Amino acid sequence: MFNDPVHGHIELNEACQLIVDTKEFQRLRDIKQLGFVDFVFPGATHTRFEHALGSYHLAGIFVRRLRDYQNDITITDTDILCVEIAALCHDIGCGPFSALFSKKFIPGLIENNSKLRQRNKLMFEHMLKENQLEDKLKEKFNINPTDLIFIKELIDGYKATGSTMWPYEGRKEKQAFLFEIVQNLRNGIDVCKFDYMARDSQNLGISNNFDFRRYMEFARVMEVDGEKQICNKDKEVGNLYNMFFTRYNLHKFAYQHPVVCGIDEMVLDVLKACNEEKQTLVRINTGEELTMAACLDFENQQNQSGYTRLTDGILFSLRNSDCSKTELIERLYSRDLYKCVFESRPMSKDCLNKIVEDQDQKLKEREKVQKLRKCIHNKCQGRSAEERFKISEDLIRVVITYLDFGMKDENPIYRLRVYSKENTNQATKMEHYETSRLLKGMIYNELRVKVYATCSKTDKCCEEMQDVIREASKECFQNRTELSK
Repeated sequence: MFNDPVHGHIELNEACQLIVDTKEFQRLRDIKQLGFVDFVFPGATHTRFEHALGSYHLAGIFVRRLRDYQNDITITDTDILCVEIAALCHDIGCGPFSALFSKKFIPGLIENNSKLRQRNKLMFEHMLKENQLEDKLKEKFNINPTDLIFIKELIDGYKATGSTMWPYEGRKEKQAFLFEIVQNLRNGIDVCKFDYMARDSQNLGISNNFDFRRYMEFARVMEVDGEKQICNKDKEVGNLYNMFFTRYNLHKFAYQHPVVCGIDEMVLDVLKACNEEKQTLVRINTGEELTMAACLDFENQQNQSGYTRLTDGILFSLRNSDCSKTELIERLYSRDLYKCVFESRPMSKDCLNKIVEDQDQKLKEREKVQKLRKCIHNKCQGRSAEERFKISEDLIRVVITYLDFGMKDENPIYRLRVYSKENTNQATKMEHYETSRLLKGMIYNELRVKVYATCSKTDKCCEEMQDVIREASKECFQNRTELSK
């Protein structure tokens, strides 16, 4: 029994207790949910461990509610247990520093490694093998190999195959709605979001106007285009817009706060240097010391044990190492941070493409960043007073941040099907004008470009360098404001 500050008392079933008591799951205690956000919001020190328990709790409530209120759908006790296990383990492969590691470090390190993109599923498999859980789950709880496939499919999420055939092996098409509870890739409405929005808002001190309990109360499984989907009452669409606006606000004011993004860039520089210099970070049971690249080699079962030891604690290991970027960690703890000298107005992707003078929509983000850095660097040349200092390209960092409703330029509400009080057996699509005239013509995504100066405040010319980079950045973006309209 856990007394959770968000959901109250959470009682683990015996099968999930076996999972929680493994070292692979316990490592989540040492990974903060929001990375370095606590450097700006001191209360944001909650961990992935708490989030996993909260997701498990809500998944159990949600799936049981669907079964209890609808006799025309099939949900067995084993189905419920599988959904609960998947919710509990959906982040079990999370790396240190959370989103910084998964969204910034790994994509820049290994571009096309499908194994790393499936690390939650692979870590779940590793946990089962290391702790002989597969046999225990089968003997005591009747979890067979097909059920384990179902759990891994829920953890990994749906992957488009380009085929109209049913893509899953764990459950048949008549139970398609079960795949919308843990990670709902149809419209993004799932228990994972329910928990992290409530938990993050509480610890950040940011209001959350979304009532997930009300959403679950009105949820119904209905047939849409020959497939069972989770639908909701038409009057609850306004509540769902609150959820997506809360997501937007959390990203804007906390996750992508200018100071947080600057800290992320500092730590990212340390991790890249650590990887290039082949610094050893962890020691596995055999006594062998592994580099970060070795820990990320999911082809090697032994190296997965090394990944189990990769937590936020590696920052302290690096602080005492001979890594060439160790001074950045010292700067972090003395608040000598990369300084955000310029932040653009909200703009579209087309606007950014025009600024970098490239219309190729497939241009990779890091290539856009490199072009912007080079452009700003070129405009810095010859501006330093009496050439007392030279601004190198390494003194400039460019960060592109994206804000949306979770589906890029698409409104996820349009993917939801709703029913009315008058007709509870027919699901229809709700258009924006049926919700509110205020939403007509609304744009569902934007991006901002932040420019940082990496110079230390102990540098005598620091303020001058920051001013030069700021003015060069403004010039780079001038006369572009009309493109963001």
